[in-house]
Amino acid sequence: MQEKDTPDFQKRLQSTFATIAQQFADPKKAEEDLKKFHNMSDVAVFKELSSLLDPSTTTAHAHRVHVGLLPYMQALLSFFQEW
Repeated sequence: MQEKDTPDFQKRLQSTFATIAQQFADPKKAEEDLKKFHNMSDVAVFKELSSLLDPSTTTAHAHRVHVGLLPYMQALLSFFQEW
């Protein structure tokens, strides 16, 4: 089991979101948005972005990564536009 799966970690994470959210004009909305953003974080996305930095990455692979990341980036953009 990874640390992020433990109840203690989840409790600390929620507490952190609540603390950060207090700094915004609408803390309840900010906390909800922080949770959404956290759920959007995906290790696979960062792995794909890293592959683009590898000089041995082919153009075809870079194109597949680009196409695959578009939906994620669009969701991320809409998330930030709501703020």
